[in-house]
Amino acid sequence: MTSNTEIELVAKFNKHKPDFIKLLGGSVGSVSLTPPSCSYEFFIGKEYCHSIDIVQGGFIAAMLDAAMSHAAYAISEQILGVSTMEMSTRYMAPTHAGKILAQGQVISETYRTAFLEGRLHDISGNLTATGHSTVKLTRKKK
Repeated sequence: MTSNTEIELVAKFNKHKPDFIKLLGGSVGSVSLTPPSCSYEFFIGKEYCHSIDIVQGGFIAAMLDAAMSHAAYAISEQILGVSTMEMSTRYMAPTHAGKILAQGQVISETYRTAFLEGRLHDISGNLTATGHSTVKLTRKKK
């Protein structure tokens, strides 16, 4: 069930999205507080591809990073910033231009650090890439 806070986060994330998310045709589809997670939809054109319609790996990593880092914002309204300290990406299959779904989830967290996981699927539901990330959390001062 989606709460008002989750709906408000979706609206906030979509209202304040960075330019690179706009370039990749991205928008937040849903946010969950328990467990903290976020899903994105991207519409990737062929200008972000090599080999005719295969999305370049850096853009795949950016989509995973966006979904994972926004999941970290769902931990608490006290989170002001999420800084990636390390990230790995595994490419499971070619990701083709078109509609792409990215999901990020918080696996574990401490006060200053969170461990995140992401998955990228094509429109048919095929898993094309995964990501793992360790991020530094900046919280509001008490």
